[in-house]
Amino acid sequence: MTSSNLIDDAIHDRRSWKKIGDELAALPPDSDSARHLMKAYRNGSCQPWLTAFLLGCIGDPVGYDTAREILLSDAGSSSASYASVAMAKMKIGSAYSDLRDVLMVNGSRKVRQGAAYGMEKLKRPQLLADLYIAHRIKKLSRHFASWHIAHCKPSDQWLVERLKSDEVDEQKLGCAIVDAMVRSNTPMGNPGHVVAAVIQSCLSDTDLTMMSSRRKCLTEWVEQLDA
Repeated sequence: MTSSNLIDDAIHDRRSWKKIGDELAALPPDSDSARHLMKAYRNGSCQPWLTAFLLGCIGDPVGYDTAREILLSDAGSSSASYASVAMAKMKIGSAYSDLRDVLMVNGSRKVRQGAAYGMEKLKRPQLLADLYIAHRIKKLSRHFASWHIAHCKPSDQWLVERLKSDEVDEQKLGCAIVDAMVRSNTPMGNPGHVVAAVIQSCLSDTDLTMMSSRRKCLTEWVEQLDA
């Protein structure tokens, strides 16, 4: 079965799209199958989210502009995240900067968050700083930014700087990041005792509000370290 046949199967049998994506990803990048898929997208046969997902699985750079178009189309959260990851998988040299530009300037929250997924896929050294800046300039919510910054495994020193800031929003961001890092079933690792001591001070600050679930998680973590 050819790559184009696999694409047709994914379009007509939505139950098989993930399995077919895995099969396409196992094959070398193929410009002909990417063009076949883009033709189906142009004539309305393939929805934006599925087009973006399959373009990423194919991985051929010929699909880059179409993936970027889908990202910017604001067709939905799934379309945006699949499109940005597709751009990352195509290994275009400008992909990170293209996605960063979208993150920093686009007016749609879904598009900005989608761009962040592709940036995370590329794992550039500047990712943590870019996500932090995006939060500071109100392009990413605290909830979204904290989870993705946590995946960057920030140093204890970086976390302490946030937690000891004079700005309440910085303190809340720091608490949210540590919360994400210490929750179970995450591969991010835990901060050390220095961070725990500062978290304890934050928890004692009655003016620093946070979700009850976050306060509970951080309190239990600090107590475990002190035990």
